[in-house]
Amino acid sequence: MKIDYQKTFLGISIISFTLFSYLFYFLYGEIKSNSAAEEEVNLIWQEESKLREEVSLLSREFDNTKDESEELEKHFADNSDLVPFLDTIEGLARQAGATAQTTSVDITPDGTSLSVGLDAEGTFEAVYKYLTLLENSPYELELYSVHMYKEAGGSSVWKARFGLKLISFTI
Repeated sequence: MKIDYQKTFLGISIISFTLFSYLFYFLYGEIKSNSAAEEEVNLIWQEESKLREEVSLLSREFDNTKDESEELEKHFADNSDLVPFLDTIEGLARQAGATAQTTSVDITPDGTSLSVGLDAEGTFEAVYKYLTLLENSPYELELYSVHMYKEAGGSSVWKARFGLKLISFTI
């Protein structure tokens, strides 16, 4: 009976060993497959994270470019910006303490520049400061004619006639 008991115990041990070995390999395979799936999901997550960072970077660059584009567009005037441009030019005279009035506006035949005639008056300092502000305006201006003179009769009022060409003009 001892031999039957040992054979039974040996049979149960072999069956248990075989069962646990299969169970071990099965669980090991599941863990390995889950690990591979986890690595794949992790790679996808990293790619998505990189894409989000790139989108965020592109969004910031777009905002910066938009600001720079708006700054650049301030230096150009087109047909629809003609009145604001003239108001800006006349506003520079108020800044300088002089008065200015637009006398003529002509677009060149090829449409690449705009000629503006201005009359200004004020003290010598104010008219000269206005001239300086025109030269340093954000627009690309070419002063092709400047005529400054003092009013006769001992007055302290100076008058000036300016001929400007707006180079940065677009139709």
